[in-house]
Amino acid sequence: MTAFRIFELLGGLGLFIYGMKLMSDGLKRIAGKRLKELVGRVTNNKWTGAAVGAIVTALIQSSTAAIVMAVGFVNSGLMSLVGAVAVIIGANVGTTLSTMLLTFNIKPYAPLLIFIGVVLVLFIQQKKLNRIGLFILGFGLLFLGLTLMSDSMRPLKDAPYMIELFEYARTPWIGILVGFLVTAVIQSSTATIGIIISMIAVGVITDLHQAIFILYGLNLGGSITPLIAAIGANKAAKQTAIANLVFNTLGVLIFIVLMLLRFDFAGFIQLLTSDVEYQLVYAHMIFNVVIMIVLLPLASYIVKIAKFIVRGEDEEIDLEDDDDDE
Repeated sequence: MTAFRIFELLGGLGLFIYGMKLMSDGLKRIAGKRLKELVGRVTNNKWTGAAVGAIVTALIQSSTAAIVMAVGFVNSGLMSLVGAVAVIIGANVGTTLSTMLLTFNIKPYAPLLIFIGVVLVLFIQQKKLNRIGLFILGFGLLFLGLTLMSDSMRPLKDAPYMIELFEYARTPWIGILVGFLVTAVIQSSTATIGIIISMIAVGVITDLHQAIFILYGLNLGGSITPLIAAIGANKAAKQTAIANLVFNTLGVLIFIVLMLLRFDFAGFIQLLTSDVEYQLVYAHMIFNVVIMIVLLPLASYIVKIAKFIVRGEDEEIDLEDDDDDE
């Protein structure tokens, strides 16, 4: 892989992540306080909390933002830690919508979307249209980044070392480690899936068995961002971040146990469709839905584990409303 291809890959990844951020910012500004009110209505009802977490994440395309909102309500005493864990569990399901978006064949229209978005952001005075433009611009940049990543990986299709690498990735621990490290470094599970989809598009990955353990690993890697955000924060924020890590770890362990029991998850997904991109989307969705169904009833135990790991005196929190939509 030449230096130019590496720069193309990094540039595409940068555009992809920045596009995701613009989409998230645009949607948050469009929805405004209503999203915070939606999260704030969560009580100790676990299923309601999970539904709210999924809805908010699907709307703003950011599970991290949903988790941060939940932490804020825990700090202010408006939501229990169990309710926050339910929101986190739902947020993991909501983020599967981002994966579905990546399979749409919008790449040829990315430049047009970018142009429309720039016009709405720079030349239109109405705030609502500015926010819509921000979302459209982010959407276009996301798919332009995906195109650049795919183009940069085409030479890898027949590279022996890449074929060997993904053969190694079929080994559970190696595949999980790869997914974990990539997601931890770029701090976006959706971006990691974008990379995998780019590899599928150019034939570097030809079989879901090559990607399934990487998929498990990226769920673990997605726990790193909340942990980083909780450094130096109050006890409730740390407990919420740890609860997220515990939940994702248990989810991966459940599927590893299923594998040890001879359940071929990748083989099951392949029965649903022959398209590898859609197989990845379905696998990501089913993985998150299954662990939600299994672990949500155990949310109170996850909270106990988080409280056992993060101990200390309760802190008084003065939570300020930093809503910039006004």
